Amino acid sequence: MAWLQQGLADGTLPVNVAGALVHFVPEGMLLISPRIFREFATRFGGDGNSPAPAAGDPDIGKSIQRQFLRAGWHRRAGKGVNMLSYRWCAGSAVSQLSGVVIPNPERFITPVPAINPALVRLPAKVGEA
Repeated sequence: MAWLQQGLADGTLPVNVAGALVHFVPEGMLLISPRIFREFATRFGGDGNSPAPAAGDPDIGKSIQRQFLRAGWHRRAGKGVNMLSYRWCAGSAVSQLSGVVIPNPERFITPVPAINPALVRLPAKVGEA
C-alpha cells in the first residue's frame, strides 16, 4: 500500500487516464488486476522484499495479489468474486477493465482524486451482488 500511496502522491502512478493502473469510481479506488500486482512484483519481488522475478514469469504478481486479497480491504462482487468490471467509454474508444475496488479510499489516499467519468460499472453476472 505504501508503494501505491507514494506513486499516487508523486505522480509516478498515473490515475484515471487510458492505460493507468489506478482509477477512481463511485465504489472506490479501482486497481487494475492483475496488471498492478505484476508491476509491483516486477519492481519489488514476489513478496515485496526480494529481487524481481525473471521476465516473462507467468505467475509474477500472483502472491502479491493473494496477500492483498487476504487483507480484506476490497469490495467483493458476491459469491467470493473479488473482481469488478467496468466499461471505458471515452470518445469512440470502448474497452473493458477489471480489478479490485477498495471502498472508502480516503483510508489510504489523501486527497482522493476525482471519479473517472469514462468508467461505467458493468452489471454483475447472475448470482453476484
